[in-house]
Amino acid sequence: MSQSDEDLPTRWEIELEFVQSLANTQYLTYLAQLGYFKDESFLNYLNYLNYWKQPSFAKFLVYPDCLHILTLLQNEQFRNEILNPNFTNVLYNDMAEYWKEPLFRDEKEREREREEKERRSKLPTASPSSPSSPSLVNTAIPSASPDSKSSVPPPAITPASVAAIPATTTTQLPNP
Repeated sequence: MSQSDEDLPTRWEIELEFVQSLANTQYLTYLAQLGYFKDESFLNYLNYLNYWKQPSFAKFLVYPDCLHILTLLQNEQFRNEILNPNFTNVLYNDMAEYWKEPLFRDEKEREREREEKERRSKLPTASPSSPSSPSLVNTAIPSASPDSKSSVPPPAITPASVAAIPATTTTQLPNP
């Protein structure tokens, strides 16, 4: 029973999957143990895969840290260190911490938003219909000029004076 060409993955899909697999430190160790990082044709293939760094291709990656690993694999010392279990553990932990950091930042931001919303809900609201609630509308405005010799404060803004202001004011602009 043969598969049709439609059932087989495309070259693009195969390369996408392979590039993303580079984010798996255990897979990197496996490749190193099999000697792939010493094979010149495999190193050329890794170099070819750098096109995934272009935004038009990178947008399809689920694990973008694979691009950083792809860059590091261009370095011989990095390729040799992959066989060191301590090195791969540190690499794995660093990658995990990098992935957790945005989650913590998002959670902290959500917590700040919740606190701000709660703080706002506890603030008194100004309502003209309830005279017992404190209102900023009846607060006197301080004198505009600090060296003004007038001891009479400006008139207070009251609900009645606000109601007397026309709802819409139109200004005729000159035609250019």
